[in-house]
Amino acid sequence: MKSGTIIGACLILALLLILPGVGADVNVELRMNSAIEWIAEQQLTSVPFPGFARGTDPSTNGTIYVKDQALVALALSEYRYTHNTVQYNAMIDTAANFTMSAQTPLGDFYEYYDVRDGHWHNYGDLYSWDAYAIGALALTSYRVTAEVQTPSNFWYGVEAKLKKSVSSFIGDQREDGAWLFRVEGTAGRKALTRENALMLAGLSYIGFFERLWGRPQQAAYYGFLAEKTAKWVFSMQVADLTQFNYGGFPHSDVNSTQFADENGEILRGIQGYYSAIASLVDNPSPTIQDTRRLMVYWVRGFVNQMSDSYGGLYYARTASAIVFQPQTTLGNAWVLRALVDIWVDLGDPAFRDGSGVVYDWMAGHNVAGADLQGAPNLAGGNGGFYRSINGSSVDTTSTMDVTAPALYAITDAAYIKIPEVPTTTTTSSATTSSKGESFLTTSGRTATTSASSSTTNGNSVNSLMYGAAVLVVVIVLVAVFLALRRRGRKETADANRNR
Repeated sequence: MKSGTIIGACLILALLLILPGVGADVNVELRMNSAIEWIAEQQLTSVPFPGFARGTDPSTNGTIYVKDQALVALALSEYRYTHNTVQYNAMIDTAANFTMSAQTPLGDFYEYYDVRDGHWHNYGDLYSWDAYAIGALALTSYRVTAEVQTPSNFWYGVEAKLKKSVSSFIGDQREDGAWLFRVEGTAGRKALTRENALMLAGLSYIGFFERLWGRPQQAAYYGFLAEKTAKWVFSMQVADLTQFNYGGFPHSDVNSTQFADENGEILRGIQGYYSAIASLVDNPSPTIQDTRRLMVYWVRGFVNQMSDSYGGLYYARTASAIVFQPQTTLGNAWVLRALVDIWVDLGDPAFRDGSGVVYDWMAGHNVAGADLQGAPNLAGGNGGFYRSINGSSVDTTSTMDVTAPALYAITDAAYIKIPEVPTTTTTSSATTSSKGESFLTTSGRTATTSASSSTTNGNSVNSLMYGAAVLVVVIVLVAVFLALRRRGRKETADANRNR
């Protein structure tokens, strides 16, 4: 066999073991498919502006919200990216089309369309839903077009409308970088941390899109706006180790309460900045190292301190106390996907283990012993995610703004091959990484029962197996190299003797 063939075969083996791919646990795949089916069957088609209804009760089964469509597009574009499939492109297009149809001539977005009265509702300023439209659609546009040679006119059109929105709101950005949002039902404006982080994601990915398709000046402009926004968002993290609420992000610059769902969403914006900014501006500030440090502080100070004995996130905390209930699916979903991204960005296996623990909580390893997926939709399908648990009781309400983020989170969990562990736990223990980030884990993942210890005990075992496989490949490659080197020397010596 030729040496090139041997080396090629070994390299292919190495790539198969090392490169990421889905290959997810079959139960995780079933969860994703059920959630997508739930979303699909919420679609209202025989209306002027087709989209996905918020809920199933009379107050929500005829309302199509911009925020929900943006989240649906975000979740399905992530599924498209991680599974390398165009299967749900039509659903992505429906969600994006609705969102673009909701834009007013001034560049802002209506909040929702009511199919019963045939009218759009609520607009005229920079509101929370505008941040979702800009952030989620910018990320979706980049995800969909990064895999093609030339983006369609449709996605160029989406980007143009998003840039129009940014231009229309530019007067709402303060000198310190914060964007001021109108609070619903009031005339007041506040610098809302989550919404600013969503704007940060939007600016970063609009810039990324411009960079990808050959408009460096536009990319640099949106990079500048992202950098300015990031400085304010980063400044909102409680960095004082002596504070009870260390590591977390407050609701706003005038409300110090830290909510689990908002903190997870804030990390999405920060991770968007982390991914894009070095391609948009030279010597960015905050720096990449600042971002990595922020992520570690957030896990150490917020996630660890806000987790119950099963690893699920509590509802919120103030400057002096934890608000334990309700524990929401939304909060845990956003924290789950943030931990996945942090593991991808920083590499410590403890972050992957932590994401697996939060996934387990959603799958039934919680104080109520309840699998939080199973809510019916308008067609009777039961793939929706329940809203929350409060002690042993479960709020079985399911809406689009919960199920779409949950799908987004478990899609990312599947991407890093988080397995689903059977629900057999009642106790808890802790694992600690070499860097000191501790995650509460349940016995389902730390193998306190013989049943679970003989099968898949969790992510630490998987990480060890993965590392061992990579080590084997490296050893094989080295052995092949040495053998070929010896063979080459022998052939050279034989040739010299035969002269």
